[in-house]
Amino acid sequence: MNFKEYLNQENPKRYQTVIITKEDCEAISWALPPNESEISLTINRESYFYLLYEGWLWTQDGDGNRLKKSCFKFKSQ
Repeated sequence: MNFKEYLNQENPKRYQTVIITKEDCEAISWALPPNESEISLTINRESYFYLLYEGWLWTQDGDGNRLKKSCFKFKSQ
């Protein structure tokens, strides 16, 4: 499923893999430790920040550390 399909779901399904591309992102910060980036996505008019690590977007704790892997997988091309 792509990000647009994810946003338009009438009956959201859990545990789906959602493909995110650069165009879906509100912002991408590449200035983090090696192999990590911060990505901002807008969902229902709210901005959410994730860490990109090994191709997956991860939620963050209050200190900006990886917490849990989300359903979002980043596709660079």
